[in-house]
Amino acid sequence: MWKFDLSSSDPAQWQVAFCDGGDSTDHCLAAGAIPKPLFAAGSHQAITGAPDVMRHQSHTGYMVIFGTGKYLGMADLGNVDTQSVYGIWDWAPDAFDTGYLGARIDNTTVTPPVAELSNWTLTDVGGNMVNTLLRQEIWCEGNLTFAWGTGYFRVPSNYKGNWDLVQSNHLPPAHHVFNQQVDVDGDGNDEYFSVPEANLGWYFDLPGRLTDNAANNHAAFVCCDFERKSTDPNSDLYKQWQCQSPVPDPGGRDLGERVTDDTIIRNNNAITVSFMREGNKCSGGLFSFLNERDAHTGGMGTKEVLDVNGDRAITPDDNQTDPAPGSENPGPFIVRDTGNSGHLSNPVITNNGDGQGNPGDTETKHMSSSTGKIIPVQESAETEGFYFWKEVK
Repeated sequence: MWKFDLSSSDPAQWQVAFCDGGDSTDHCLAAGAIPKPLFAAGSHQAITGAPDVMRHQSHTGYMVIFGTGKYLGMADLGNVDTQSVYGIWDWAPDAFDTGYLGARIDNTTVTPPVAELSNWTLTDVGGNMVNTLLRQEIWCEGNLTFAWGTGYFRVPSNYKGNWDLVQSNHLPPAHHVFNQQVDVDGDGNDEYFSVPEANLGWYFDLPGRLTDNAANNHAAFVCCDFERKSTDPNSDLYKQWQCQSPVPDPGGRDLGERVTDDTIIRNNNAITVSFMREGNKCSGGLFSFLNERDAHTGGMGTKEVLDVNGDRAITPDDNQTDPAPGSENPGPFIVRDTGNSGHLSNPVITNNGDGQGNPGDTETKHMSSSTGKIIPVQESAETEGFYFWKEVK
């Protein structure tokens, strides 16, 4: 994912935003400068849909959100490489040429696995990487049945991450940004600047869906085995949960889920449409998910967004509980992903209220499907937008 600096009125000064070997005058146009992308996903993760961008919740920099995957040729039909949805924190001041994240490096020697970054190599006293991507995963998924029928839904995890900032002169001396100064506000004076303390973004590896067969109880709704992050009731981690083991899938999964359309950020939700093949590449169809995540963390968030039970209202009644009786878990869970047969297009959105963003208003996302149908999904309406006024002189 590349970023370019087009701020100059002289096109000859337009340049890539990040590099190694730049200088304080010409930056990445300096002789010998080596251009660098903001972030590099895995070599098997093509980016074919446009990202969307929002201000970061810390008010420093931006979140750049996008999905990976392609569906362009015969080789893609049978490809089941893991694809992902990313939220990348573009945090660096414009004048800081080496503020890129680098490439994702998966550390699978720890549980759960950690996505490290090649340009951020500082470790703590325990040898753990300090700056990483926050990992989100599936907490629950499967078929749910209501009066309107049966649908496949997913509940993502709700890990919070650490988005705190620290001044560059207060970083550990071993940090590659320690004590660095740049002209942050363009006034000609160099100064210390804010640097992320821990997480540099988030990611969600697209898992496909439970295969609908007897071994998987015909993809009945199921959750992972949960555990608290600490057994000490006095610890802040006692109130935080994680999957002790993934969602069980004894009957396998339909793999190859990918994103090839543009990302949409709406009402602080990151919206992507992902899809995968069902069955073999000759006779199988396609299956899609409309994914809506908290754009700040990539997780479940705290607000209901989907009319899961079909009562034409978005309320806590749409939340789901762990079907395993007696299990200790962080439920009820907010459903964030809804599945449909066919290959869905990106949605066209219509407001079902007066368009003023009042509490309780709903909107409908209309998606055309390769099955020949228009798929409507009712959700909570956007509460943010433009305000217009008339100046009277």
